[in-house]
Amino acid sequence: MDVSASPIGNSSHAPNKTAKDLRQASQDLESLWLSHILKEARPKASSFLGKSFASEMFGDMLDEELAKKMAQSGMTGLSDQMVRQFSPPPSPTAPKTEDKK
Repeated sequence: MDVSASPIGNSSHAPNKTAKDLRQASQDLESLWLSHILKEARPKASSFLGKSFASEMFGDMLDEELAKKMAQSGMTGLSDQMVRQFSPPPSPTAPKTEDKK
């Protein structure tokens, strides 16, 4: 098994790709959370779409798309918080020394 091909075992993994992946994963999680909230907020008994299986499926797909757009807009700030929480801390910079002559 070649560990160097794995992003986990590869120390030269590009940090920009990791940050991009983290941003995408956090938006996906925020979208999932918002979709769940939208589904729970929709009244079950008296849906504006009716009570058929097709209307339930349409309502679920509508909730998922609305949640994706809401997560992409950053309106809740949840994905931003997750990115800040899970990003590696900035590397300390060496203090600049001035040559005194």
